[in-house]
Formats: sequence, C-alpha cells, structure tokens
Amino acid sequence: MNMKRHWICFPVALVLAACSNDEAEIDTLNPYEYITFGAPGVTVAARDALTAFPEGGAFQVLGYLKSYSFSGGVMQDVLDDNSVTTQWETKAAVTPPSVFGGDVVNRTGVTVTYENGYCTYVPLTRWNENANAYYSFYYYYPASGGFFNTDFDNIAGDNIVGLPRLIYTMPFSGGDSSTSREMSSVPDAMYGFSEDVTQGNGTVTPTFHHLLAGLRMQVNNYSAVADVTVNSIRVYSSNFRQNITLNNDFTTTMGGQTFGGSFQFVDQAITVPKVEGDAENANGNSESIDKTLLLVPYSSASGVYFGDDTTVEISYTFGGAVTNKTNSLAFGLSINPGVIYTLHLNFVGSDLVLEFIVDNNQQWENGNEGTSDDSNNNENITFE
Repeated sequence: MNMKRHWICFPVALVLAACSNDEAEIDTLNPYEYITFGAPGVTVAARDALTAFPEGGAFQVLGYLKSYSFSGGVMQDVLDDNSVTTQWETKAAVTPPSVFGGDVVNRTGVTVTYENGYCTYVPLTRWNENANAYYSFYYYYPASGGFFNTDFDNIAGDNIVGLPRLIYTMPFSGGDSSTSREMSSVPDAMYGFSEDVTQGNGTVTPTFHHLLAGLRMQVNNYSAVADVTVNSIRVYSSNFRQNITLNNDFTTTMGGQTFGGSFQFVDQAITVPKVEGDAENANGNSESIDKTLLLVPYSSASGVYFGDDTTVEISYTFGGAVTNKTNSLAFGLSINPGVIYTLHLNFVGSDLVLEFIVDNNQQWENGNEGTSDDSNNNENITFE
C-alpha cells in the first residue's frame, strides 16, 4: 500500500514526500505548477501561543476563479472559462467557490493543516493553464469544532456566488452569571482574504485577522500605605453575546443569541507591593495577569461591554482588610473586533480606580480603526 503525504506550505522549500514499504522518496514540487500556501501570518495575538499560527492548527480555504457564464443576460448553470482573467472586483458577484472542487461548486473548500513549519492539503490542485488567471482565496480558522457556518448569496435558484457570510458561535450556551466557564475553551477565531492572486505569485501566504475582542487585567499599586493582594477577579454576565457574523463586505453584525457565564482571571492570589520611598513621584508597582478573555465585541445601548449586564467583581486584601466590590463593565468606549482592551485596577491611597484602555502593547489591530477619533481615550471609575 502506498501512502502519500503532500507538503504544500513552506518557509523556504517545498517537497512532496511519499512513503512505501519504509522507503522514502522526495520529489521537488513546483509552486508555480501547484497552488501552495506559505506559513500563515497572524497579527499580534492575545495569547502568547498565537503570536504565530498555532502548531497543528487547521484552517479552511475557499478558492475563487471562474464566474458563471451568461446567455442573453441570463446566468447559466455552467462556469465560464473566459472569466479566469477577470479581476475579483468585476466578477465577485457572479463567481462561486470552485477552485478546490475541480470546477465543481464547493461550499466548504479545502482544509489546510499547519505543522512542523509546513502546511498540507489533499488533493493537490494545479494552477490554471492560463498564467494570467486571477484567483482569490478566503480563509477562516479554526476549520473544525463547529464554530463556523457559512451562508452564501444565491442567484438563479441554488447557484451560490461570492464570499460567504461567516457566522461564528461561541462554545457556550445556556447558563447564567454563576456558571463557571473556561477562557481556554474559546478559540482565537480568525479570517483572511487574498485577492487577485496569479500563478506568478508562487506560494500564497495567508494573513489572518482576529474576529473577537480580547480583555486583559492589570493590577497597579500606587499606594505607599500597604501591599495589595488580589484574591479574585471575575467577569460575569447572563447575557454574553454568543454569535457574530462577518458579512461578505467584511463588516460585522452581532447575533441575538446569548449565554450566561463567569470567567475567573485569578487562580492564585496575586500580591503587588506598596510603593517605597517618595510615593508622590513613584511610578507604582504593577502585575499583569497572564490571561486573556476572548469574547464577541458587543456594546449595549447603555455602554456595557460584551453583554447587557456584564459585571466585574474584585476581591482584594488591603491593610489587613478583605474587600469585595463589583461594577458594571461600562466605560464609554466602543468595542471592536481584533482589539485587546486592558482593565487596570489602580490602587491609589485607599481608593480602587478602574481604568479601561486599548492595550497598545498587546493589541491586534489599530485601536482607532473603525472608531471615532476620541474612542481611544482612557475611561475610569473610582469605587467608593
């Protein structure tokens, strides 16, 4: 029995490895003959593990090349070979995903897996014989787990065309604000699009963008009076948003479904020492909590983030006294996909001040993108 493994995504070289009866034969593959994918690029991620595309991660690819043919102004149920040299902007509305279907419309495309520095998919697909053919590729991650559904426009009956509406659903349902949830259960949902790629480009290198928003925590002690020990920080809601749709024009629409849950940021108590010396001129002591909560970036009409009743609860010890405080997670900013936000817990004198900012050191995208000019301003609340 012959077992073939196709290596088609590479940093430098590309090989096809075939194994038979424990003997290995390696043939060089030509990226100008086969459609191949380079190691995926990822904008800076919320979790350290995802600053690069995750090892063993699989992403889905839809490929576009030929549009439907027309006769007498009526779209026909066959693909037009002459459309391969037409650019995406012109043919997008009448072109189905068919590159990985052998000229057969393929709603699901092909699964590409990244492992050991390479990507693989089967079966290999050759470039069109016309060297000037324009391809476009649509990507989403993760490919498995049932997180995504695709919804296409239809023309002339069941003929699907264009990019899909990509519907992402969080891995939680039901529950209430006391239902314990694990942050690690939420995948870093991503998407990408490569437009008007030609055979002359050689290897196709996807670039992924993040669909969710990230929430981080940092404790800052500016007090010269006492150390502060944070015993617990949790964010909870009965109405976290469960789903989000990436439209085919890359705008987003929030879904109406919700789930309840409680996310704990502190597994073991964290102590941040008091300021020594000249407290008035000191920068304070800080501790960043090494967790990032990924959520659908929803803002309610009243300015509450991620859900209509989202609340942050903090338990801390200061000056020997244990204090528990809660506050609505509402600070007057707009929450956007692909941006990380950090909630700073500032201990100043005997006050606890919450400060909510776009994290310029850890953000995925430009925090001002898609927002008003003043949306990057810090907002804070002092607990009384």
